[in-house]
Amino acid sequence: MYVIIITMIRVAHIMPTEYQENLVADGMCFDIQMSLAHLVLEDVSYRELFSKPIRSSFLILDNSAFELGESIDSNDLMLAIAKVSPDEIVLPDSLYNHNSTMELMQDFIARHRDYLSNMSLMAVPHGKSIGEYIESYRIMSSLDYVSTIGIGTIYNDKFAEDGILGREKIVRELVRRNLVADKAHHLLGLGDSGNIELIRLSKYDFIRSCDSSAAYVNACTGTRITSDGYKKDRIKVDFSANFDKRTYKIMLHNMKTLEEAAKRGEDSRSRSRE
Repeated sequence: MYVIIITMIRVAHIMPTEYQENLVADGMCFDIQMSLAHLVLEDVSYRELFSKPIRSSFLILDNSAFELGESIDSNDLMLAIAKVSPDEIVLPDSLYNHNSTMELMQDFIARHRDYLSNMSLMAVPHGKSIGEYIESYRIMSSLDYVSTIGIGTIYNDKFAEDGILGREKIVRELVRRNLVADKAHHLLGLGDSGNIELIRLSKYDFIRSCDSSAAYVNACTGTRITSDGYKKDRIKVDFSANFDKRTYKIMLHNMKTLEEAAKRGEDSRSRSRE
């Protein structure tokens, strides 16, 4: 008989500190996590959640460009790296601007490459058009120090066409042009109906992981994510928000729904004899 191997896009859920502390207290294990650099520097309780001795997951440190509008200062990013010892960092980037992103990345690498030698480095391509984006991807994926490519949810609306979200359009175009790099790929954030997007993108086995606050943000409004999708509120997560039991329960449901959507079944074509 055929053996079906189930793998998945690994989901890093983003939520306030007290909610994450409750998950830990409830014995939940994290396969992958994402921490935000500016909060690592500003919030001791938040930082302690990601301290090396107590975590068992793969930790990505984001440069906070989405939350702040621009990456934090390179020196501050290095301070955050020193505090949580991440497995992977998101290199500095400038939203929608390839040239500026390249300048930020190259300057950061030039100053800190020796220190970063044992870490996975994620580059984030940018462009104002699909053509510019694809060229940015081609250049960044060719860099020897880049081990992961991050694809931002900010392009879902910008490049959307004929009912297809922009990020899927990017992925399809990369596949069509045979440009997909032999590197891990990470989906930076989820927007509206992120569970449906995960189902559609889960067939691409080069997509390793994603991060999202959708489970928590939807729970705040009492919204349970269903197979019909959802409309995500455009709100920033208040990481100091007080714990609410009802919101927590809905968040757990939403986390499970997103993780189910991220699963993919692969026919291994192996057979066993009975």
